[in-house]
Amino acid sequence: MPGRRQLFALLTTMLLALCAGPAQGADAIRTNSRWYQPDYTKLQVAGNLGLLSLGVGYLLLDDHWQTELFYGYLPAALGGVDVHTLAWKNSVVPCNLRLSGDLVLSPLVIGLSVQIEVGGRSFFTSPDQYPSGYNAWPTALHFAPYFGMMLHKEHSLFADRIKGFSVYWELGTIDDYLEQWARSGYQVSFLEIWNLALGVVCFF
Repeated sequence: MPGRRQLFALLTTMLLALCAGPAQGADAIRTNSRWYQPDYTKLQVAGNLGLLSLGVGYLLLDDHWQTELFYGYLPAALGGVDVHTLAWKNSVVPCNLRLSGDLVLSPLVIGLSVQIEVGGRSFFTSPDQYPSGYNAWPTALHFAPYFGMMLHKEHSLFADRIKGFSVYWELGTIDDYLEQWARSGYQVSFLEIWNLALGVVCFF
């Protein structure tokens, strides 16, 4: 059965292959020309980053690659302990379709995030209860594939400081769930290991 490292290698290869592929149907929504200034901010509900998560992102390769930094929070009331998550998300958008003068649809967004859990019950180095010399994979580190769809509306506000908004949904999972699904002999339903996230995006 595949382990985490094999799953990570497979997912990374798939993502890089998509990035290297030709971009079709482009209709740019990029807003900033300054490389250091984020192009947008995101607010996400649910998913694998916590109850609420906030991130900033950059549009690259004619808007076909989105790279983002996220912070997510899951309160103890829901998770038993407070969980803080940091994530680096990379998404590929094969095409953007202009539906009307100010509406752009991204019918498929597919990506991979690297997530680090701070706090909670996770660890980076093996706890004392593990046998000496035991090399446990750090449970604070996860690789999370996802896919979804986004709808963007161009709309200027505040003297053009805000240039548009998007809404999106994502279905995502993490390496733990994929490994458990594979090790169970596929007895666990593949649909059960995916989580739904909803979000809004504000473009600068």
